Amino acid sequence: MASTEIRDRRRIFRYRDLMVRQSVQLKNRISGLLLETGVSYNKRQLHYVGYFHDLMSTNPEVTDSIRPLLKICRDQIEPPLNFQLWVDILLLVCLLNFVFVIVEPVDSVAHTL
Repeated sequence: MASTEIRDRRRIFRYRDLMVRQSVQLKNRISGLLLETGVSYNKRQLHYVGYFHDLMSTNPEVTDSIRPLLKICRDQIEPPLNFQLWVDILLLVCLLNFVFVIVEPVDSVAHTL
């Protein structure tokens, strides 16, 4: 059985993977909805905050029937700033610990030679 530290890291990475998959699903849902309704948009800029809000407010092809659906999806993608900062810090700490675990055995082997 893996150590507690490794299980904790695996749990964090599983949770991160879940968050990334859900985000991609929502972005694909937005793109699909726009394609389905014939709204023209810039594929590369669609998921940038400024472009999306401009698209919603100024593009006449975005009808009132799809506007609430797009807003619901977008609100689920954009986490509050504090939450995103927390996730970034958590992942950074996790990655630093992971690098330390990988480097540590190599250093101990080098000292014994």
